[in-house]
Amino acid sequence: MDQQLTLQNLEAYPLQQEPQEVGRGIRAFVYRISENHVAKIPHDKYDFLENNDVWLRNDESAIEEIVHEYEIARELFDGGVCVPRPEGIFSIHMGREPYVLAERGTNYPGFVMEYVPGEIIVNIEEDYELRIKIYDEEVKKAQELGFLTEDADGINGIWSPTREKVYIFDFGEWAKVEDVD
Repeated sequence: MDQQLTLQNLEAYPLQQEPQEVGRGIRAFVYRISENHVAKIPHDKYDFLENNDVWLRNDESAIEEIVHEYEIARELFDGGVCVPRPEGIFSIHMGREPYVLAERGTNYPGFVMEYVPGEIIVNIEEDYELRIKIYDEEVKKAQELGFLTEDADGINGIWSPTREKVYIFDFGEWAKVEDVD
């Protein structure tokens, strides 16, 4: 992305529903924001597993994190790796989420991507070995494109039974080989 993004110059995503949390990780939450899209929004990592005392971030570093992830997802998608289609970086208006408002505002930078109906691979017992094998094949494609796949793990894969595919996601720790010193 050429231009320095700020929350003020991000295009607002036209929400079709109140954002609903559908996933959480060590660095971000994922919210369903329409029938076909989710948004990944960074949080401040404070004890998110224990007591939900977590705040979404709308600072410059949050934008940098999601731009990094978007750019990797875009390159993977364009390179034929099975990832949710990346749509872009948008300003997401969070209305009623109880743990994200406080004094930090209600608009947050979000990496918007295709919503993939399915289940996290490690949560499915049936045909587990086959799905992990498919996941590993997708990770191998990413490595062939020149990516270091730091935290590639079945927890970052979705099996979509309606599409009969495994999608990989969560590229926050990934990097291009040539970008690593």
